Amino acid sequence: MKFKKLLTMLALAASLLASAAQAAPVSTTIDGTASIGTAGIIGYTGTVIGLGTTFTLPSGSAFPNLSYISSTTGQFAGVEATPLVFSAVTATLNAMVQFTSAVGDFVGQIALATVSGATTNRIVSITVLGDFTPSGILDTYLAGPASLTMSFTQTGGAGASVSVSATLASPPVPIEVPEPMTLALLGVAIAGLGAVASRRKAA
Repeated sequence: MKFKKLLTMLALAASLLASAAQAAPVSTTIDGTASIGTAGIIGYTGTVIGLGTTFTLPSGSAFPNLSYISSTTGQFAGVEATPLVFSAVTATLNAMVQFTSAVGDFVGQIALATVSGATTNRIVSITVLGDFTPSGILDTYLAGPASLTMSFTQTGGAGASVSVSATLASPPVPIEVPEPMTLALLGVAIAGLGAVASRRKAA
């Protein structure tokens, strides 16, 4: 009799444990950031960088010719020094950008591209929106939306070398793209100011 009760209790306990395991979420998407560094020469088209320039990041498997994760926050912790293999990056809206690595792959499209600075100090910045699919030691996490922000800097004028700073973020960083109506109103306002200035000079 006692043996039957023990078997019943064990069966009940096993059933409860199985139910709890099924109810618990298997995984979540990653919440964190991964900064990206490079060791090697960044190639680029043309002599002065700008919108439309195509950049080629180092993509070997060891120093001094690789792109790699340099520092992390949140759930990316522990993947520092992982090499990344980038596709060519063309600074044009809607262009595809992707990389592969032992801890996950990213693929997305450029949603924002800007250029600033004079010829002697140019900065091309892009924001890519896409998805990061974890693998390797991050494979307990689900694929989810992510962003990749990149800033290419050329100091020293035409033909000078280029450096890059980049950050992968999951969830994506918010971006603010000017709306067409906002730009139109801004244009009207500038034209109005110009007309007022012309009248004052004429008077």
